[in-house]
Amino acid sequence: MRQEEIIWGPSMINKERFEAAKPYIKGVVGGLVLAPIIAFSFGWVVTTGTMNEAVANAKVEQLAAVCANAATAHWTSENKEMAALEGWEHRDERENLAKRFAVGLPGNEAIQDDVIDECGDLLDT
Repeated sequence: MRQEEIIWGPSMINKERFEAAKPYIKGVVGGLVLAPIIAFSFGWVVTTGTMNEAVANAKVEQLAAVCANAATAHWTSENKEMAALEGWEHRDERENLAKRFAVGLPGNEAIQDDVIDECGDLLDT
């Protein structure tokens, strides 16, 4: 007699078959429960909201870097030191410079204020 016939043979009743399959059923259910928990915990899977936030932050960072480079080039071309923009008392100058050189994406005006804020912060360092 083959091994399969012993385990799943015609002489087994349904209860015996269920008992024989119980470890496999537990493994499948446990895997279905633990797999998403592990995947989200290790960052292998992200939600749409998290991804959209990361993309928006990346856009703001890159646009602010372009703004800061252009503003710095303009400021230094006028023979002014960048140290003149540092500190709380010069925040209005930094903000005006950031507004002047802020780069935006067509159709995405919502992040413009964030770009200006980030650009001003980059000019302060």
